[in-house]
Amino acid sequence: MSENFLKIPQGDQNRILDVILEEFARKGYQRASTNAILEKAGIPKGTLFYFFGSKKEVFLYVVDSAIQRLINIYKSLALHEPADLFEGLLYRMKVKLQFIQQEPLLYQFF
Repeated sequence: MSENFLKIPQGDQNRILDVILEEFARKGYQRASTNAILEKAGIPKGTLFYFFGSKKEVFLYVVDSAIQRLINIYKSLALHEPADLFEGLLYRMKVKLQFIQQEPLLYQFF
């Protein structure tokens, strides 16, 4: 599926994934345009499908990537959750707000 994508440099992968995430976050799956992704990412026409095969595979890959980013962010933010139930709820809300501030597109995507 994405073996070809994983062969390009990590910086290029991140840049392309950010563009894909933004397109799907702002427009949803149905209205997202692969042509817009290609234009914003600055990659030649057909390259996206060389990397992934189809729009559906692009979307599924970015979902997997976004979930992993979400997990990593929450792990880094939620290091010292209080044992008290109410303090824990307040702490989780603060973590959520930090996440929204740090990753607004990722939040919008979900």
